[in-house]
Amino acid sequence: MMRRFFVSALIAVAALVMLPGVAGAHALLKSSVPAAGADLKEAPHQILLTFTEPPDPTLSLVTLVTSSGATVDTGKAQAVPGAPTELQLSVPQIPDGVYTVNWRTVSKTDGHVTGGSFAFGINTVASSSTSSTTMSASPSPTAPALVSRWLLFVGLALMVGGAAVRTLVRLEPSRRAVRTLLPSGLALAAVGLVGSYAAEAHAIGASLSALAKTSTARPDEFLGAAIVVLAVIVAALARRDARGLWLALGAAGILAMLIHALGSHADNPSRWRWFNLGVEWAHLVGVGIWIGGLVWLFVAIRGGADDDPTRREGIVRFSKMAAVVLVVVAASGIGRALSELNGLHSLWSTSFGKTLLVKGALFGVLLTFGALNHYWLVPRIRAEGTGTGALARSVRVEMAVAAATIFAGVLLSQLPPASYASTPLAPSQSAIVVTGSDFGTTVRLQLQISPGVLGSNTFDAQVVDYDTGAPVSVRSLVLNFTLPSNPDIGGSSLSLKRSGSDWKGTGTNLSLTGTWSISAVVQERTSAVSIPLRVTPKLPPEQISTIAGNPTLYTITLGGGLTVQTYVDPDTAGVANVHFTFFQSSGKEQPIASASATQTDPAGTTSGMKLIRFDPGHFAANTRLTSGTWT
Repeated sequence: MMRRFFVSALIAVAALVMLPGVAGAHALLKSSVPAAGADLKEAPHQILLTFTEPPDPTLSLVTLVTSSGATVDTGKAQAVPGAPTELQLSVPQIPDGVYTVNWRTVSKTDGHVTGGSFAFGINTVASSSTSSTTMSASPSPTAPALVSRWLLFVGLALMVGGAAVRTLVRLEPSRRAVRTLLPSGLALAAVGLVGSYAAEAHAIGASLSALAKTSTARPDEFLGAAIVVLAVIVAALARRDARGLWLALGAAGILAMLIHALGSHADNPSRWRWFNLGVEWAHLVGVGIWIGGLVWLFVAIRGGADDDPTRREGIVRFSKMAAVVLVVVAASGIGRALSELNGLHSLWSTSFGKTLLVKGALFGVLLTFGALNHYWLVPRIRAEGTGTGALARSVRVEMAVAAATIFAGVLLSQLPPASYASTPLAPSQSAIVVTGSDFGTTVRLQLQISPGVLGSNTFDAQVVDYDTGAPVSVRSLVLNFTLPSNPDIGGSSLSLKRSGSDWKGTGTNLSLTGTWSISAVVQERTSAVSIPLRVTPKLPPEQISTIAGNPTLYTITLGGGLTVQTYVDPDTAGVANVHFTFFQSSGKEQPIASASATQTDPAGTTSGMKLIRFDPGHFAANTRLTSGTWT
């Protein structure tokens, strides 16, 4: 019997896993026009973003930012007719330079918030052989959101499991159990739904009323209607026990789980959409019958007499039902999980994969207890009429492990898969060089950035042992970029490729002025380390204008058509005034909210300058110059 059971389970799992899976999990950026890292010959008229799941246009935000940090006036991103996974942003006439596209959206499919950024240039390099990647990020799941989703599913499972035990197993629970467990399940589901809705509104940054007006809220609204129907049935069952009411409870609970599946990753548009929805639905119903049924079984057998033949037969029928449901749960769960993995390496390199391993381990514990009950305790109860107490103790442990397993499943539903990136190589040029080491001082990394300016750069990394300086065996190297001075700009990443003993790649990740934080993630054979670096891209070389009898004028292009002109008056040793004036591409003065300046004397000492505002875009500072070169 045991061999037939596990062979059947293996065949079902293998058949499902061999079917094609679909990419899912959150509205991540799949592609864009212009592409990340592209260098265009002329300015685009629009920006097109394609996501892995349909974004909600009313809750999405796309902005275009110049290298100086100014936001381009583009209007609001719009949906693309006939293309539910795309958003388009109209772009006015913009000058040459490096631009960052910052985006944030909410998936229509699962309501999850994602965001990120990527950069492109217009006539910034001699050839357009560079590329970069975006880093799509989803906020970490919050405790209220996770607990609410857990409560919602546990509540539905209690009602569906109770209906299965009463109608399929034909174990008749006491009236006290009915009047306690069913209202408890209903309350858990209702509280979980309200909590999930509030947590989603908080994550999106919208009010409850604003969220209610979007399509993202539809699954929760339908689920609320289903819970109202369940409440009516539970109230009727509290007054009288009728098989028809139990069947109605089970049907309404299964329908609620279908609505729950419609708000999951399985509803992502694809040719396999309905198949994936069916698999997800079967998984939810199977878990509900199995785990929810365990609670009702425990209540029915706890403290009862071993010689009750009706209860013994009910235990046997539950064991047979659980064996069938277990196959469905295992097959559907593994199939859905594998369809969201990005290769086996994702199991240990991503939060999704690590959580999946934890859930698998917990499921293994449940499987062990299930086998113990099915092949030892239940036959003993059936043949000898003894062992009910041992079964109750086993089920109690199963319920605890099951609660943790459901929580791991809820966490999985809130996590996105690994990001993807690809990077070509480019020739080396003059560079900025920065070095750093991991916290444990095991490896040292030297990163050369050529030419080290805003826009397209080549990144060349060398990794050596911290103590000996010998090359270190590295499997992969990824650079993650953030701009601490501007947290509204999403992070980006760049995967380097092996080139001899170095790791190289090209990208436009340094797209804005300021000091960037770079986290170099070095994956060795058995471990990974993170190396923090800080880089300030060089400004383009200044244009120097000299007119007899006037101070020397220095003009620096900031990007986005903005320039800053500076001069020293007089430009001789002694007391002098340093002037800074910002201009638009039209030649008009550009208003500046705030500015700061530093000076470096011939000895290399850097100090701050106290700026005085003359006009909205004109600042000046007093200083005392000595002979030599000042910066």
